[in-house]
Amino acid sequence: MNVYYLSTQEGQRFFYYDSSEGDATPPAAGGSKSAGLWRWAERKWCAARKAMDDPDGSVGRWVGRAWKWLHSFSHPDEAMLVQFASTSEVVLLYPASSPVERVQKAWRRYLKNRSRSHRFWAVANVVAIPFGALFFILPGPNVIGFWFVYRAVYHYLAVRGVGRVRRGAVPTRWRASEELDKPIARDDFGAPSHEALAAAAKLGDYLHWSNPEAQADAPRPDAERPR
Repeated sequence: MNVYYLSTQEGQRFFYYDSSEGDATPPAAGGSKSAGLWRWAERKWCAARKAMDDPDGSVGRWVGRAWKWLHSFSHPDEAMLVQFASTSEVVLLYPASSPVERVQKAWRRYLKNRSRSHRFWAVANVVAIPFGALFFILPGPNVIGFWFVYRAVYHYLAVRGVGRVRRGAVPTRWRASEELDKPIARDDFGAPSHEALAAAAKLGDYLHWSNPEAQADAPRPDAERPR
């Protein structure tokens, strides 16, 4: 999988991965209880999707809006972190003008911070699961209750994936690119793009979050939104 070290016109830097370049389906969480929990979460998600496709519309629209709103609190790099658990290698493309040692240092700091963040939120969501179960009294699918289970497992998979990269179980290859010396541009409609990226479908989401903890020379990151 390819990971890009991009910069904005303001000089901020962040690591970017677009899940459209590969399979973003979360891998099975080993042969443990977590695997069974993830399969349960998948079944519940399929049930929720059926509700969204309900031709009657009322419940489905509510479920769809709630799910989309909840996902707005998710960081766009999560698909990348989860994919670390199943990918064979990471190819990190960085600006040719940046010393590789500096990029490696930023990468290690980024992985450490993301692992710590996902550990915290995995525990927080596990603690919240009993409270989410209270929403079963409401009519329709328990989207809120399911969300806590879904997020707890997803955070666990992210921690597991990052751990594989940090331990070296997933090798990282470093590739300098002169194209990445150029900052992210915007077209006439304000949409962000970069000539080194084929699709860049998620680039706007990354810029929205600004991914401060991945910046090499940025000030201390702001507190993360709860998710």
